[in-house]
Amino acid sequence: MTEETTPADVFKLYPKKHKLALGAFGTGSLLVLAAVAAGIGPSGTSTYFFLRDPLLYYGLMALAMAAFGYLFLFSLRNLRTPKPWAILSPSEVQTNAFNLYFEERWEAFNGIMRVSGKRSNMLVLRLKDPQQYLDQLPSGRKKTMAKALTNRFGSPFLLDLNALQVDPQQVVLYLQSKITTELEPQEPAETAAPGPSAAP
Repeated sequence: MTEETTPADVFKLYPKKHKLALGAFGTGSLLVLAAVAAGIGPSGTSTYFFLRDPLLYYGLMALAMAAFGYLFLFSLRNLRTPKPWAILSPSEVQTNAFNLYFEERWEAFNGIMRVSGKRSNMLVLRLKDPQQYLDQLPSGRKKTMAKALTNRFGSPFLLDLNALQVDPQQVVLYLQSKITTELEPQEPAETAAPGPSAAP
């Protein structure tokens, strides 16, 4: 489900349903395995100390079940009631990370970077002043996630084109119509060395 519109309109990007289904199946399977492991209990003969110690073992299993359970429910909710993972409007951009929306006006960005991998084709919208954006966020889960994404990618504004029902070139053209790039030119993603590279 994708709303493809002209640059003057709101552009909503939805996740691919088969990606969500695979995510639900994978995290659901891991949740079941963690529950089974918790039922079996620690092994007194294991070479790993955290698998022998009951306190560490059950603590680890509880964390695993909580994490996999959250991701499983997240995938199911998005399958039942799809929500856009990004909203591009004439005035601002919103991106979603685990039901946390990050929003900012186009004037706050100065570049578009591509991070490619075996299973991802990520566009990173570069902020002129990432720290200023983080400072304006109230303390809580949203700010913690924004910091983690900024430390990893340089910005919390990410678009994984492989996970979205959209024409990648259309998204790139839309972003280029909104963001004035102030970064030094870099090699195209197809020929650059592994790692971040400029979007075409």
